[in-house]
Amino acid sequence: MTVSVIIAAYNVGNLIDRAIASVRSQTVPDWEIVVVDDASSDGTAEHVAALAAAEPRIRLVRQPVNRGPSAARNRGIAEAHGEWVAVLDADDAWRPQRLERLLHYASVTASDFVADDLVLFDDGIQQEAGAAFDLPREITPLNPEALFSEENPLRLGLMKPLMRKALLDRTGLRYEESLRSAEDFLLYAEILFSGAPSVLVREPMYVYTTRVGRVSRKKAAGSRSVTSAQSLLWIGETVRTRYAARITPAIDAGLKRWRRMAMVRWTASEITRLRRSRDLGGLVTFLLRHPGSAVHYAATSRTWARLVGKGEPA
Repeated sequence: MTVSVIIAAYNVGNLIDRAIASVRSQTVPDWEIVVVDDASSDGTAEHVAALAAAEPRIRLVRQPVNRGPSAARNRGIAEAHGEWVAVLDADDAWRPQRLERLLHYASVTASDFVADDLVLFDDGIQQEAGAAFDLPREITPLNPEALFSEENPLRLGLMKPLMRKALLDRTGLRYEESLRSAEDFLLYAEILFSGAPSVLVREPMYVYTTRVGRVSRKKAAGSRSVTSAQSLLWIGETVRTRYAARITPAIDAGLKRWRRMAMVRWTASEITRLRRSRDLGGLVTFLLRHPGSAVHYAATSRTWARLVGKGEPA
């Protein structure tokens, strides 16, 4: 078995067919799909079981209780028979040559971790809307410095790599099950800190359904992802603590940008929470303690839209 495709599934019975069909359309036939149903209540497991009955390369694994995407992916990795592991989200898809091309790049670069650019998909209009990264080179080597040199380091957390199973087994690295957001980024950072040869290639072959459409500005039907500011802060501190001896000036600068980004998200979420709860006293106190955050929040277009009555209800 060459590639095990891990799909974590929770109440995606109306979405998962596209993801599975895109794997079945791959030009490389030596794959298996491991769907880990995370205690769905909408018939997802039964639907996948029916697909598996007709296609022996599809396997269904059921979680007894809902434990989140990290635990589901870890279960899938444990069940995988392939030399390589690839993660596919249930509302995403692959272009037909993706596995063939990634395996090629893995071979020519002798890499254990290889990712491609993303094709952004606008669910609101059911159309592709450009690439995510717009990479300048055909092949970009990845290491911790490259990851944290990004102006927004979280951006590369969107990658959906092909990972050598032997690498994951040798290092024992897995998704952090306490996280339900940004868990991908932490795993990738730890893989890069492990020294695994890794590359990012310019070809966009993973069709990534954005939470909000780039063109339509509509929320995707299957999107449940909400980035937790607390999770981002925890990830930053965890990386700094676990890899203290490997923190170069470039990585340190990236971690500081990471913390600033997380703090902006945290203060925005706090202001929104206080505003919606109509806790005027708490809101005023918070704004006085964090005046910079107040300015940043007020400068956003969504805030001004609310002020003139065109935004979402309070």
